[in-house]
Amino acid sequence: MSATRTGHDPSDGHNPGERHDPPILPGRADPHIHTLASDGTAGIMEILERVELATDLDVIAITDHERIDAALAAQIVAL
Repeated sequence: MSATRTGHDPSDGHNPGERHDPPILPGRADPHIHTLASDGTAGIMEILERVELATDLDVIAITDHERIDAALAAQIVAL
């Protein structure tokens, strides 16, 4: 294995300056969920439990109207 002056090793199969994007992985999201803090029908704990146990969602967004407290609380619980 020999490297050039720039540190590029021509035997590694990559060209200098070539972009290597991370792979795009499949996932599912629901970007619009309301809680009881808005006009939804469930609290954050019920929503998080249902998403975890009964769906194949990877990401959710709590999007209550005119307030963010339920979304912030859900974020803390989910961590």
